[in-house]
Amino acid sequence: MRHHRTSHLADAQKYLLEAGHGNLYAQMGVCEVGRPMVPHLIKALKHQKPSVRRNAAMLLGLIGDAEAVAPLTKALSDGTYSVACAAAVALGYTMHPAAVAPLAALVADKKSNSTVKRRAMQALAVLKDDRGVPAIRSVLFGEAVRDKGAASRRLRENAAAALAEIGSSSAVAALLAFIRDAAQTERLRTAAVDY
Repeated sequence: MRHHRTSHLADAQKYLLEAGHGNLYAQMGVCEVGRPMVPHLIKALKHQKPSVRRNAAMLLGLIGDAEAVAPLTKALSDGTYSVACAAAVALGYTMHPAAVAPLAALVADKKSNSTVKRRAMQALAVLKDDRGVPAIRSVLFGEAVRDKGAASRRLRENAAAALAEIGSSSAVAALLAFIRDAAQTERLRTAAVDY
């Protein structure tokens, strides 16, 4: 049994150091080892290679340990957007209530990167916590969106989808308020109805 676990740990470490993330066996090894991998994965969030940081973030989310929430929150501000996106998705995967506040703060921040914001909204939808609704609503209404044109429209449509996925009374109320708001474009209001 000890040799089996050591083998998985070696595969997991190899996975973290490889640029690609197509090694399913190594991913399974990390998840099988589980909780004992968390300190190694947290340390890997500081690795110089972005691919290692990205892989570590995703694996922390899959393991779902509460200890990972604070380091993943810090990784939301990683200068490499693929890492920040992975951290956002991973925070959703943790299913931990403490993940809601940092994700909501990122979503509500008009200056945050649109791609990372989109992943954070998806994570909030997975968490289905009403505390994320005001932030997503601010994107839907365009208050927390810096982009213009098609990029803004897509992000706002993603916000409608996230609210629909949350499905709570406050999320539905935000969608209905948007649909009834004549100041919003017909195209966006129609897209919100589709959700």
